[in-house]
Amino acid sequence: MRKTFFFVLMIQLGVRVGTTCLYPLEMNPSRLVARHGNSVSVNCSTSVADLEGMGWEASDGGTGLVDDVTWLMWTVESWEDWNGSPKCFINLKNGDQCEETLGVTLYQLPDDVSISPLNHTGPMVEGTEYQLQCDILNVAPVQNLTVTWYKGNETIKTDSYSDQSKTPVNESSILTITPSREDDGALYRCEAQLNLGPEGPQYSNTSSHYPIKVHHGPDIFCSDYGIKEGSSLEGFCSTTGNPSPRTRWLKDGQPMNARAPLSRGQEGVYTLEAEGRTVTRKEVRVSVLYGPEIQCPESYVAAENAPPKLYCEAVGHPPPEITWFRDGEEVTRPESFSRRETGQYVIRATINSASVHHTLAIDIQYPPSEILELEDTEGNIGFILGLKCSSKGNPPPLYTWIHNFSTANNIKEEHVDGVSLLKISDATMENIGNYTCHAENSQGSVTKTVGITLKEPPSVSISLLSHTGPMVEGKKYQMQCDVQNVAPVQKLTVSWYKGNETIKTDSYSDQSKTPVDESSILTITPSREDDGALYRCEAQLNLGPEGPPSVTSNPLNITVYYEPWINTTKLPAKIPVFRGYPEKLVCEAEGYPQPKIKWLYNNMEIHDAIEAGGNLTVTEGGLYNCTATNDVQTTFIVVQVVLKEDYLPLIAGFVAITVVVISVIFVFIYSIYYKNTKMGRYSLKDAKIDNTLKGNVAQNGRGTPLPLTKLS
Repeated sequence: MRKTFFFVLMIQLGVRVGTTCLYPLEMNPSRLVARHGNSVSVNCSTSVADLEGMGWEASDGGTGLVDDVTWLMWTVESWEDWNGSPKCFINLKNGDQCEETLGVTLYQLPDDVSISPLNHTGPMVEGTEYQLQCDILNVAPVQNLTVTWYKGNETIKTDSYSDQSKTPVNESSILTITPSREDDGALYRCEAQLNLGPEGPQYSNTSSHYPIKVHHGPDIFCSDYGIKEGSSLEGFCSTTGNPSPRTRWLKDGQPMNARAPLSRGQEGVYTLEAEGRTVTRKEVRVSVLYGPEIQCPESYVAAENAPPKLYCEAVGHPPPEITWFRDGEEVTRPESFSRRETGQYVIRATINSASVHHTLAIDIQYPPSEILELEDTEGNIGFILGLKCSSKGNPPPLYTWIHNFSTANNIKEEHVDGVSLLKISDATMENIGNYTCHAENSQGSVTKTVGITLKEPPSVSISLLSHTGPMVEGKKYQMQCDVQNVAPVQKLTVSWYKGNETIKTDSYSDQSKTPVDESSILTITPSREDDGALYRCEAQLNLGPEGPPSVTSNPLNITVYYEPWINTTKLPAKIPVFRGYPEKLVCEAEGYPQPKIKWLYNNMEIHDAIEAGGNLTVTEGGLYNCTATNDVQTTFIVVQVVLKEDYLPLIAGFVAITVVVISVIFVFIYSIYYKNTKMGRYSLKDAKIDNTLKGNVAQNGRGTPLPLTKLS
């Protein structure tokens, strides 16, 4: 018999039903959990020693009493008795009997689990209460059933049941919901579970997903707002709803084109209408934003202290914030105009984050001020003089000079940066007199008169102190620069020049204002490179660009003498001379003035030496003295001439004789060899004739036959 064992869950753990036996009686399994119609098998055993027999009582598969066994199996191929309670009993030999009832749970899995709405079809409406029903068909035992509801993967409700019926029934679970727009498309499902304890199987069955469709709205999301000029109402308000609403804009109850651009005159109250599940309307106050814009001229010209007539405003919606700037710094708007307000201004108009800028040039005009920098002037004849006339005014004043020397051709007017300069070059007595500067613009004029006086210019000369004639290299000398008739001396500087190089500058602290004589001393230590150098001094009165030019002395040309110097590279201290071969001694000397050369031999003067070149031809040994002399000093150098014998001819003769002797010996030896080998003696005496040679032989006296050729 095939045995099938089912392990299922139990509801009542460890409880024996119908136990009346006082003797040990054990059933395995102790509790039966089985699916309706499946085979079952339970073993009953006992350890009682005084046993007559045992048996099973059941509506199906009962065994009756079986003798002499300690265990007995109850088996049913298909258990279908929902109310059956099998019992195992034992009979003892003493007449006692006991029995125990097997706990049985017979279950039926549901045929179907499904979900459906109650009293409703079609889409749901947001905020309305609805019910969903989960149906579980043909399930048992119902008290072991739980139903769980899910929204997506979220558990939202669980139902359990107290019905004690053992036979299959149909059960249901109700879920009440109030959907919102976020629930549109949500998936609901229910799951049925039989909780059969540890002896039973783990069972669950889930319904198909039930999607819900939620209608809501339409809703209008909009508030009073402003749009930029040229923009339209399209897209400025949003609507939501399911189904999607249709929208239109109304102005004064009349439909309008929402895509049409709005201008600054079209602000007001507009109505947005949304039609979907229902019709919703919302009134919106629309402001047309524009700007900012600045209405202002690019320039403003006015007379000082005149009533202001400047119109400079900024417009926009909402009204812009206006800020004035000058030279990059914020200022208040000028209300009254003085010359201080002249300048360039930047006006900024700002609305929220948008801003525009405008540049305004304010030009406040005023008459010329009192003439400045024009003073009476005293100068030197032959110098450059200048008068400077300066006045502040707006517009810049025009200058006119009036003087009583209009015929003088050394006067020139220049106008630079609002200043007028009257320049007199190489001033003469004709330029003495009064000069008037007249400054004028559209707002007024001003005049000032000054005079010019002239005097003789200072003189500048240069001379040597305590010395005349040429200078000697390495000695100190002083030069003096004399400046006569100069004032003011505190403005005087004296500069010394060597060629074009500035080598010294002197200034003076004498505060005398009347002309004085001044001098400057220059100390030099000339070198031979300074011979012919030109020294000069220059006197300069530092009176600004209108001051007199500098005065320079005549140049002083210096002559520098220096001692002789003999070139030792061409005249070494020791020179060898071979007897019979003259040698030239070269004595070259530099110096200024050019030195004279003379030679001494063994302290005796040689009168035939050539002074121009300083060269001396010698044939004898001894000490030779070359002396160079000029106006500065005498320099000499001593040369030792060593006389040596010339053995070269003797050596050459010996070599020639040796070569001749060797040549003669070689010729003699060669002649003997040639005679004996190439030209030997031949004789026919005692000849050993080889018949094979047919008699054409000769002998050389050594037994060597020599073939002969017969001459025809």
